[in-house]
Amino acid sequence: MYDTSKQQPGSKYRKALGLVFAVSLALRLALVIYVSPYPERYIGADAIGYDQLAMNLLAGNGFSMKSAPPYSPNNFRTPIYPLTLTLVYAVFGHKPAVILFLQAITGSLTILLVYYIANMIISAKAGLLAAILTAVSSHSIAYTALLWSDTEYTLLITLSIFLTIVMLTRLELKWVLASSFCLGIATLTHPRSLYLPFLFVTLLMATCIKKKLSIKQIAWHTVLYLLVFNLVLLPWRFRNYINFGVPNLTSASGINMLYYGAALAEATQTGESQWSIAERYETQVVQMSNTPLNEAEFSNKALQFALRKIAERPWSYARVHLIGTAKVFLPGTFAINTLLTGHADVNAAEIYSAFIVAPFSRTSLVEALSTFSALFWGYMAFAILYLILAYGLALCSILTDFRLLSWRWFLVSIIAYLAVVAGPAGSPRFRVAIMPTLCVLASYSLT
Repeated sequence: MYDTSKQQPGSKYRKALGLVFAVSLALRLALVIYVSPYPERYIGADAIGYDQLAMNLLAGNGFSMKSAPPYSPNNFRTPIYPLTLTLVYAVFGHKPAVILFLQAITGSLTILLVYYIANMIISAKAGLLAAILTAVSSHSIAYTALLWSDTEYTLLITLSIFLTIVMLTRLELKWVLASSFCLGIATLTHPRSLYLPFLFVTLLMATCIKKKLSIKQIAWHTVLYLLVFNLVLLPWRFRNYINFGVPNLTSASGINMLYYGAALAEATQTGESQWSIAERYETQVVQMSNTPLNEAEFSNKALQFALRKIAERPWSYARVHLIGTAKVFLPGTFAINTLLTGHADVNAAEIYSAFIVAPFSRTSLVEALSTFSALFWGYMAFAILYLILAYGLALCSILTDFRLLSWRWFLVSIIAYLAVVAGPAGSPRFRVAIMPTLCVLASYSLT
């Protein structure tokens, strides 16, 4: 599984890679140039919070989402992406469009990592195919032009995967340190990869055993990996403990479990609005404490409450979780429609979610779809064709090799993790981080 020494990138493929990188950068820059005059298109929903955090940090108001005093500290977002925005604003002023141009470069750098990952575990030819597939990924291109953390997170999680492959190949402590440190930084960019170290450590232990290392060496490698990862998270956890009395990473987990887990699971059974259920649940969570709850404390109570409610209807929750996972792999609608056209239609946003609670009528579906412009439908046509190709190649790659100890299943496990961890709130934006790994898996079709 872990012998990659035979793979050498040929110079002709490196020249081709340079061309792919140029095309990738041109596609992303073209979209950014098109969108940048319209901040209302790329600063909405989550982007508003990221932008406010950066402005408050720059103004000395702390890590807060408040637009006016008192600037109470925030525990919903992790720090790396807001800090990136703050640094850019400090240099260029409050010009969010600059971030988009930098993300065009960031997204293209990810393509280089994809090439070297595929080259290490397959071949230079496969690396080029993986790079091409990543470069023209319509979804990855689109999210480059949104002020969201997905593009930066994708670069960091892909770098973590690259370093993990090197670690598993060479079993040197410096690569253990590099892999765990990078994964920690990725997790501080988006908490989606919080539990991914357990997968990587399991593979590290298996590799150590296969290489017949001593028990002491195995323990040292695995403990060091987990120690460094948690040390990277420690300052942020300590900050949250000082501010909220809870050393958690983010309050998003408990809140999302309440809104998209417990509330949505009950909505599937009762037909009641998900958000009216969520409002009722919020009141019940607050009543669980005799004292006012801060953001982190509310999140902890919400998580406990949500898990109890989910235990009452496990099959309903399993259904909404599976649907959420499936949504990750579907083409985007609402955010990309707004990005391309400036039109924000609520019905369009609910196409994927409405059928979870109740069947979506044909009339409502036609009405929702009719709001989309020709530009959006052109994007969707390309996106669907692209996904058919990428998913088809990836599936063929899996079906041609059933050996558990193969790099194919290493890639599949990462894809599965990133999809499942999105949970019932899963949306196509979460696919951005999955695409590089999926493209490497698809490139096995050349072998």
